[in-house]
Amino acid sequence: MRLVNNQYEPIPVNNIAFDTLWLYSEVLGLELHIVSGELRFRNPQTGEFLKTHEE
Repeated sequence: MRLVNNQYEPIPVNNIAFDTLWLYSEVLGLELHIVSGELRFRNPQTGEFLKTHEE
C-alpha cells in the first residue's frame, strides 16, 4: 500500500509465474520479488538481485 492524498492505495503486483510475484517500490527504487516464498530485492537498472543475508 502507498499513501496518496491521505488515503492508502494498493501497489500493483505483477504475477510472473505460479510462484513468482513482484512489485516496484518507488521509495526504495527497487523491485521486490517473492520467489518460491522468499523475498528478494532486484535493482531495475542493472537487472541484478541484491545479495541475501545468507549470501
